[in-house]
Amino acid sequence: MRFENFRLEYQGGVELHALGHNWDLHNGVDFSGLRYDALSGQVVLEWVALPKFAPNPWGDASNTATGCRLRFCDVTLLRLGPRNESYPSAEATCVETIETITDPEQGDSLQFTMQDERVIEIRSGSVLLERET
Repeated sequence: MRFENFRLEYQGGVELHALGHNWDLHNGVDFSGLRYDALSGQVVLEWVALPKFAPNPWGDASNTATGCRLRFCDVTLLRLGPRNESYPSAEATCVETIETITDPEQGDSLQFTMQDERVIEIRSGSVLLERET
């Protein structure tokens, strides 16, 4: 998987560095959803900044974005695990960890574990961070 314009700050963390800014996907933002387009082979994950954390929801005072998307192109794997129902549903909007999973035969994937223990794993040709203003 090619990371087009960002890097994961550290394995198992929640921060990305892209477009000259830090993007903390845990503290001041909510995961708002996942879209899969079967015809284009794309998956998009989206986050929105929470107004109560303004002006610094991303952990970077210079980052004024209202949201961001991770666009995965040429997707070969999309796996959604079950959530732990003992958690409040609000925990589904909070990323706990982001990890690169290495598979020498199939290629790398990104795995997002949410606070409610749901796992989203995506393997693709490339992934791009898009800023929402």
